[in-house]
Order: sequence, then C-alpha cells, then structure tokens
Amino acid sequence: MIEARLTLGQSRACKAIAIAFAAAAAFRLAIICAAALAPQLMAVTIACDRHGCAAQAAPLNLLPDDVRALAETGPDPERVLQDHLGSRGVRQVLLAGQMVIDVPVIGLLLSVAWGIWALGRTEGRALDRSLPWLRRGALFALIAVMAVPLGQALQTTQLAQAFDPDAAFALRVNLGRWALNLLLALVALAVSWALAAGLRAEQDLAEIV
Repeated sequence: MIEARLTLGQSRACKAIAIAFAAAAAFRLAIICAAALAPQLMAVTIACDRHGCAAQAAPLNLLPDDVRALAETGPDPERVLQDHLGSRGVRQVLLAGQMVIDVPVIGLLLSVAWGIWALGRTEGRALDRSLPWLRRGALFALIAVMAVPLGQALQTTQLAQAFDPDAAFALRVNLGRWALNLLLALVALAVSWALAAGLRAEQDLAEIV
C-alpha cells in the first residue's frame, strides 16, 4: 500500500508545534499551582518600559468589572480582598474553579501535542497513530467549552463575596464567543470522525485488493 509521508520540513514543523502545545499545557498547570499556593499570583502582570520589566500584583484584576467598580468605592479594597483570599475555604473554592477551567484545557493541549508529535514521526503510519489523540483533543475541547464558564462563575462568585456576602452564583457568558467556541469544537470532532472513516475505508479497500 502506498503511504503518504510528510516532508522532513513538515515533520520538524509538527514537532515544533507539538512542543508549543506541551509548553502551553505546562503553563496552565502552573496556573493551577498558583491558585493552590496563593490566588494573588494569578493577578500578577508584567509591565515593561524603557527601564526594564517588573512584576506588579493587581489582585483587584481577579474581579469582574462590575464587582471591581463596586469594590473601588469602598475603603482599601485591595486589603479587603487580600483578607478574603487569606481564608482557606476561599482558596479551596478558587482552586476547584481553576481545576474545572484548566483540567479540560490541559487535556486538550496534551492530546493535540501528542497527536501532532505522532504525525511528525517519519516511520510507520503516522496518521493512524495521530488520529486517536486528535480525536481525544476534540472531545476535551467540547468539554472545555462547557466547563470553563462554570469554573469562572464559581471563582467570580467567591471573589465577589469579599465585598457582597450575599452575592449569589451567577453564570456570565459571552454568548457569541461561547457559541463560536462550541461550533469550532464540534467541527474538530466531526473532522476527526471523517478522517477515521477515511482510514477505515482505505484499510477495507486494501484488504479487497
């Protein structure tokens, strides 16, 4: 059977892309660790000017815009939020929310990384090895589309309670962006099914021939 192979340049590009996806997964894992150790680290920003770059902590950036506007009307909002984040129960809820957000995303990134790495290998039937991982990545993408808004809502509700103890769970979703992400995840899943069907048809034809 004639098997199409990637060129050497394409193979190297696939491996470079796979490494980039794996690095992104490692970064998301670092975010989970930051949420576990000190939620304030999630709000650190890097500011650069002609004198160099410096890290700046801005814990109020963890709040949604409307809650931050409310917080800034009160005395010393950063101190209030820092005290709220000092509670073990609050940190546990924030960690749970971050895991709901990041675990499916990490699964997506690692599945795609391994699938693309397998595709870049020059020996054997690369697509046969790659496709199951890419299909898993599509499934993780679909799960992430559903899970990320829930995790974000869990976190923002917990943070809002620093300034409004009666704040109730509120799901904030940009419907247009969410629908687009859902459609892209479904397209990726459908493409993986189509490729799998094509491979099965090729194998059936090879058996007949």
